[in-house]
Amino acid sequence: MQNYRRHRIKLDRLDPNTGKAHLDLGDFCRANGLHSIAIKEYETALSMDKSLADAAKQKITDARNEDAGQKFEEAKKQSLQKKWERANELLSDIVNHYSDTPYFEDAKKEIEKIVEAIKKDNEDKKKMLEDKKKADENKTVKGKEDLEKALLAQSLDAVKEAETAWGEGLEWEGKENITNADKSWKNAEARILLAKRNLEVLLKS
Repeated sequence: MQNYRRHRIKLDRLDPNTGKAHLDLGDFCRANGLHSIAIKEYETALSMDKSLADAAKQKITDARNEDAGQKFEEAKKQSLQKKWERANELLSDIVNHYSDTPYFEDAKKEIEKIVEAIKKDNEDKKKMLEDKKKADENKTVKGKEDLEKALLAQSLDAVKEAETAWGEGLEWEGKENITNADKSWKNAEARILLAKRNLEVLLKS
C-alpha cells in the first residue's frame, strides 16, 4: 500500500508531457513490485515519445516477465499451503494474459498438478470418512456384543440364584416356616423372570 501511495505522489509531481518521466516512474514501480502500473507507465512513455520505443518495449517485456514470475511463485506458495483456489486464480491469470512470457507453459502444467492434488485430497478425505464410519460401526457392534454378553451372564447368574432361593424355600418349608419359605420362593420367581426378560431381549437382537 505504501508503494502505491509513493507512486501517486511521484505521478502528481512529474511533467505529464515528458515521456522520459513516465519511463523513470515505470522503473520505480517495477523496482517496488508494482509491475502492472509499471507497464502502463512504459506504455504511456512509448505513446508520448517514439524515441523511447526500443527502451520502453524492452522494459514492458521485462516487466511482464517479472510480473508473471512473481504471480507464478506466489501460486506455487499458495498451492503448497493447499490454498488451491487462490493458486488457480494466479495461474489462470498467467495463462489468460501472459502467454508471451516464459511462465505460460509452466502455469498450465501447474494447473494440471493442482487438479490432481485436489482430486487426491478429496479421495483422502473420502477414505478418512469411510474409515471413521467403519470404526464407528465396529464400535457399535462391539458395544452390542458386550451388552448381549452382559445380559447372558446376568441371566445365568439369575438362574443359579433362583435355584438357590428355591432350595432355601424347601428347607424353610421342612422347618414349617412358611413365611420364610414363601419369601424364598418369591425371590426365586423374581430371578427366573429376570432371566426370562433378558433372554427375550437377546432373542430379539
